[in-house]
Amino acid sequence: MTPSTSPLLRIRRRTTTALLLGSVAAITLGACSTSSTSATTTTRPTAAAKTSVCRLITPAQVGTALGRTVNAASATTRAKSTTCTYSAASKSDAVLIVFHGGVSQSDAASQQASLAISHGSTTDVSGPGFTAYYFTTPTTGGTVTTLVTLVGQTQVAINSTASLNQEEALATQIFDTLQAQTTSSSTTSPTAPSTTTSTHP
Repeated sequence: MTPSTSPLLRIRRRTTTALLLGSVAAITLGACSTSSTSATTTTRPTAAAKTSVCRLITPAQVGTALGRTVNAASATTRAKSTTCTYSAASKSDAVLIVFHGGVSQSDAASQQASLAISHGSTTDVSGPGFTAYYFTTPTTGGTVTTLVTLVGQTQVAINSTASLNQEEALATQIFDTLQAQTTSSSTTSPTAPSTTTSTHP
């Protein structure tokens, strides 16, 4: 796909991008109950976890963008990341989305270089205000495309058997959703970071 036709070009660096990282960190790490205390923690949404990132990005949103039916996501958190797994009736239709916070441009470049070695190559699809690349992995269920997009210091990696164009469209929607959540949180709680959406009527 040529850069001029990429859905990712809708992504723009906005004045609130600096807030996006803090919002994602709060959403992914502060809005779920944990089931263990190990380095890798599987989380379950609580009643208060209105903006857990794996609930914020709904199965309907993922399914519509990627052309498949998926179930509500299960979440696995680490220190600076959350992995949302959207299962499906067919394993080949499952979708994995990984959110990382605090990722610098140098971190992303080092990661891309390592992935290029392990996967043979990566293809850059970056544009104004964002860094992005993808690579493909052949599997028995079909070719898995992994699209990695960095805006500010928030990185989102989408893994699925959908097309690159579909994943780019979903990535754009994800960052739009995170941006909207950041704006909503800063408006409803101007004096402190908020990890839940407003419940005012």
